[in-house]
Order: sequence, then structure tokens, then C-alpha cells
Amino acid sequence: MYEERRLGCRAGIARNHLALKLRAVRSAIKAPNVLAPVRERLKRLSSLRPDLRWRAPPLWFVLVLLIAILTWPINPNPPTSGGYDISWITALSVAAHQGLHWGSQMNYTYGPLGYLTTGNLFYDRTGIPADLVIGAIYVGLLAVIARPLCRALGLVVGGLLLLVLAHLAASPIDPVELLAPLMVALGILALRRGPAELRPAQAVGISALAAFSALDKLSAAPVGFAIVVVLAIVAAARPGATPRERLRGAGIFLGSYVVALLVLWLLAGQSLFDLPAYIRNAYDIIGGYDDAQSLPNGAFHYLYKWVLISSLIALAFAVWRDWGLALLNRVAIIVLWLLYIYVAFRHGFVREDLGHSLLFFALMALLSAGVLVGPGRLRAGVVACLVPLALVWHLGSWNVPAVFNVASGQFVADVNLLLGPNGRHAVEGQSAHALAASYGFPPALVARISGETVQFDPWEAAIAWAFPQIHWDPAPVFQSYNAYTAHLDDINAGFLAGPRAPRYVLRQNLAQDNRDPRFESPRYMLTMMCRYRQVMTTTSGWELLEHGPDRCGAPVPAGSERVRFGQRVFVPAPTPDSIVVASFTDFSLPLSDTIEKLLFRRPPWYISTNATIYRFVPGHASNPHVMSFPACLGWSPGLFDPTPYRWIGIGHLPQLATPGATESSSYLVSFERIPFRCNG
Repeated sequence: MYEERRLGCRAGIARNHLALKLRAVRSAIKAPNVLAPVRERLKRLSSLRPDLRWRAPPLWFVLVLLIAILTWPINPNPPTSGGYDISWITALSVAAHQGLHWGSQMNYTYGPLGYLTTGNLFYDRTGIPADLVIGAIYVGLLAVIARPLCRALGLVVGGLLLLVLAHLAASPIDPVELLAPLMVALGILALRRGPAELRPAQAVGISALAAFSALDKLSAAPVGFAIVVVLAIVAAARPGATPRERLRGAGIFLGSYVVALLVLWLLAGQSLFDLPAYIRNAYDIIGGYDDAQSLPNGAFHYLYKWVLISSLIALAFAVWRDWGLALLNRVAIIVLWLLYIYVAFRHGFVREDLGHSLLFFALMALLSAGVLVGPGRLRAGVVACLVPLALVWHLGSWNVPAVFNVASGQFVADVNLLLGPNGRHAVEGQSAHALAASYGFPPALVARISGETVQFDPWEAAIAWAFPQIHWDPAPVFQSYNAYTAHLDDINAGFLAGPRAPRYVLRQNLAQDNRDPRFESPRYMLTMMCRYRQVMTTTSGWELLEHGPDRCGAPVPAGSERVRFGQRVFVPAPTPDSIVVASFTDFSLPLSDTIEKLLFRRPPWYISTNATIYRFVPGHASNPHVMSFPACLGWSPGLFDPTPYRWIGIGHLPQLATPGATESSSYLVSFERIPFRCNG
């Protein structure tokens, strides 16, 4: 009994002691000289800026993050074998790593920030930022789509449709293609709210994204710039605003675009003096793309009616969806829709293959879901995204179980690579070693060009990453296939003829889309013949050319003739000491040809040489094309066809393939002989 009382007293004393401590803590908290000033300041801040208080993210955004993780589109593993697409993807990262200047040293359908949307982990400096940028674009587009879907259809139905659209955005579409629909969606949402009602930070953000697109991929640049101009016009035309308010509204968009463009250009390590050349060459690349890259395929022509149907459905719902807005805002939204449909259609059907045809309908489905779906009766706007989505399903031969077969493995693997430097560097090293082995270069070749300046022709720029001991010194249009115009061909030829010419050219005798390697591109190839001598060949189809003195003299006219499309023209006979070239100028084309080029594309041109028909690029027709060259050129006949062209003819198919068939269009063909010194 005594022991129980003693223990009870001790417990009571402990409880009283604990109560005294708690009372002391509470009094300390209430003491004005301890936490009161902090609490008072936080209270004032929350009253002045309620948005500073933490709020739980909405459920639709949590759903976006979950679906993004389950459908993560980024596979950062570097390539282990070469190829045309691998070449330019690698070249963008290598150019950023080496600090090459765009406009003067590099030109392509991408820009100095193009490596940020490819996502391969070639270097930490380029791969990690690219991973983050692609992830941000992907999550941003899903967020734009998810909010109206979940509000109009509910979290469950909207989430299921979002999962389908996310699978669409992650599977058949390259991440860079998501940039244009994201910009258009943000532009339309801004027009609904009214550009003048946007916060300055939001206006600056839209303009900065448009400026980023101008330095990322050239096909997205016109879309981004048009969005900024449209928003600036609507902000400047706001009724009831003073001239100063209108000027300020337009200036925020246009000024932010220019400032962001310059800042991003400088952050990319570029020189302001190269910016005019970058814009000039980008204009030629965009303008010459359709003539050089068109790839008609009659098997996909039935899709044109579905392009029209899905476009009309989207435009009709766009008018209905925003009927209550001011007239100027409605017109601006329709302008953005028409612009995007036009750009997406050209991008999807200039090259008529499955991958590009999928692009149009897939991107239309994503954009329609983001800006046409709404509450109430506007749930019918879901039709606008379901029609192109069904066409993607038809073209891609998808099945429903595959769409819902999701996993977070890709996301986890990507995070592990980003956060684990040892594993990341091991993957980079293993991939580079495998890529180097795939080329099969003999050790003597690698030893000879190590430490020397080399241009890889016509496109295998991935060698620069696989063999870092080789100093890649590319032609300004580093893939000759992309020198779409005479101007681009001239700057490549001038590079080989100038003081900055690389010591070696490592080349294969290849061309894309059934084009003639001898004309890829024409003046560039002529300059290479004049300035470079073959010093080594490999059994895998490579030849190594070394720079030397110019062996060509001034051209001498050898006749000209006006001929019709499809008509054969005899070429002057070859000689042992001259190169015969032909130039094609003064084209007389029907008005329909010009209209077709402006609206979509004109029928591709071909050139018939002896008994072979090749694709012909109209953009550099005026430059000299090599018809024949002397045997003392010294290039291996097994790697470069020495057959002289006896006759040629430009035209369309099938007329060009039919002897005697001609067309009304005509042109002037001019021949020249260029003296060639065999000795020295």
C-alpha cells in the first residue's frame, strides 16, 4: 500500500511539472517580444497579397502530373548507330557544346536552342536542360488541355480522355512539335480574356515562348511571331483606351518578343552580328523547304477530305465557342486557327508519309481539346477533338489496350539518369563507343584526321560526338541536303573556297529522296571537286578528301538553248581537261504553278540524265550542275560515279519518263566548260 501511494505521488508531481512547462511555453508564444512581430508581419502580407498564402493544387493539375509520369515521353539515351535523323539531332548538341555560331557557322531547320527539344543525353551541359525543357512543354500542354476537359466532363471522363491525348502526344509526336499548338492555345486563351486584361507577366511569358520558338525550330517561328502580332493588334485596338494605353498594350507584346529574342540569343552564346545572317538563311530554309522536301504519295490523298472536314468542324466550334466575345477578339481567334491549320497542313502533307500525316490530325486533336471544350452545352466541342483523334487511330492502327497500358518506368529511368552522374556518364560513354564502332573506320583513317578540321559530308555529323579527337568544322549548312536554295548553296561553296575551309572532307556518295549525289548541292560539289583531292578510301564506302590549291580556271561559255519541260538537251562532249556544268534559268511557268506553291506545294521536279531520273531541287537550279569531269580528278569510281551525262531534261512525271512528251513550261539551259588542271 505504501509503495502504491509513493508511485502515485511521483506521477502526480510529474504531471504538475509537465503542466508548468506547457504553461510556460504557451506564455512564451503569447509573449509580444518573441513571435508577435513575425505573426503580425505575416498577417499583413496575407491581407495585402492573399495569393501568397499556400493553396492546395487543384485536382485536375494533380491528375496532369500523374498522367505525365505514366506517359513520360523522354528517352534520353544517346544513339548507338548513325543515320540521317541521328546526324542532325547529334549536331545540335555538338554545336552547342563547341560554341559554334549560328548564321555564320551553322544553319538548319532548327536554331541555336534546338538541342533543348531533342532530349538526348550527349553532354550534361546540353542533355539535362533539354530534359527539363521538354518536360515543361509536355506538362504545360497537358495542363492547358486538362483544365477545360475536367471542368466540362468531370474528373473521371475528362481524365480518361486526357490519358488518351497524353498517349497521343507522347507516342507518335516528337516533343518539339508540341510547341506550336501550346503557343496557339495560350494565344487563344489570352484573346478570350482580352490582351489588355492580362497581367504583364503573362503577356511577357507568351512573347518569350514565341521568341524561344524562333531560336528552336524554324517551322514554329512564324506561328509564334504571328501570335505576338495578333495579340499586339488586339491590345492596341481596345475600344475606349487612350493612345498611351494602346501603345503600352502593343508595346508589351512586341517589346517583350524582341527583348526575349535578343536575351535568348545571347544566352545561347551567339553574337549579335550573326543574327541578320541567321534570319536571312532561316528565310531561305523555310521558303525552300516545300520544293526540296516534297514527297507526294497518292495512297494518302484520300485524307485531304478528312483534313477539310476536321478543319471545318474545328472552325465551326471555334466560332460557336467564342460567339459572346468582342468582334475583334473573335476575328483574331479565327485568324490564329486558320494560320495554325495552314502551317500544320503543310508540315503534315508536304512529305506524304505515315509519320507526317499523323502529325496534322494528332496536333489538331490536342489543340481542339485545349481550346474548344467548355462547360454546359459546349461539351459538344469534344467532337472537334474526337474526329481527328479517330483519324489518328485509323492511320496509326492503335488499339485501346495499348493506350491504357501505362507505366512510370520511363519517368523513373529518366530521373535516375538526371540525378545519377555515374550512371549518366556510363551511358554516354557506352553509347559513344558503340556509335564509333558502327562506322567501321580503320585506325589509319582516325589517326590521320585526329586533331584536324573535318567536314562530314553529306550528313553524318554524329561522328563529331563519337570521335571527340576530330575537330568538326562544318559547312554553314552542315547537311548539304538542306541547302535548299542558290543562296544556301553559295555560302557552303564559299566556305570550302575560303580561308576557313576544313583540311579534310570525309564523305559518302549518298543522297536522300532519289536525288543525284552529284548535285547535292551543285556549286558546293563543284567547289569540292576543284579544291579537294582524294587521299584515302575505306571498304565501308567512305572517301577522305584533303584540301589543296584550286585546280579550276575561269568558266568558258559552251552554248545555251531554250527548251520545254520534258525536252531532252544534249550536253557538250566531255574533255580530258575540263569540267562541263549546266545552269537552268529564266523559267516560264504557268500562274497555277505559283498559286500551288503559295497554297501548298507544286508538283515535284525531276531531271533525266542519260537513262536515270532523279529528283531535282528548283531552288538552286541557277547554280552550276556538274555534267562531266575528267578522270584525273582522282576520286574513286566506286565511290563517285564518273559517267558523263550525254543529255539531260527537266520536267514532271510521267511526261519526263515518256520519250517525246513535253509541256508548255520552258526554261533556258546554259553550258560552261571549266578548265581543270590535272597536275599539281
